Amino acid sequence: MTRLTIIALAILTIFGNSSMALNVDKVSPSLTEKNLVATDWVNVVAIVKNTTSQASAITTSMMKEARQLQGHAALIDALKKQDVSQTSFVNRLRELENSGLAKNVKTYWIANAVSFSVEASQLEELTASDELEYLIDDQPLQLVDPVSKSSAESGYA
Repeated sequence: MTRLTIIALAILTIFGNSSMALNVDKVSPSLTEKNLVATDWVNVVAIVKNTTSQASAITTSMMKEARQLQGHAALIDALKKQDVSQTSFVNRLRELENSGLAKNVKTYWIANAVSFSVEASQLEELTASDELEYLIDDQPLQLVDPVSKSSAESGYA
């Protein structure tokens, strides 16, 4: 190796790429493509693995039975028991929220998901969690071309 190559490698090693080492298998491309600085805040939705033993107990036949005999209330109760709010992943988010590194933590029992805003410096640790299935950029949803009330009522919208 020439001296110039050695110097270039040394500089890259010292200063290197300042991007975070996120687990790309667990992170959406829209999130990995952002050039985040550690102090940036990012809005994300985490899909959390269901670790309860009851997760496998909800089968198609159980859903069918709930619909026929007990109504949807039994099925909803079973789904609510699998709420991700008691997982260590969400507990860690609550700790980050208390320390000011995360905010707006909200769990969704219907989808085993949690939405939150977090300082980008914490993403590497969160994506390393075994309980995390996938992390996506929480982008605001909006209609591309809003439909007027008169168009909707005419049936030609």
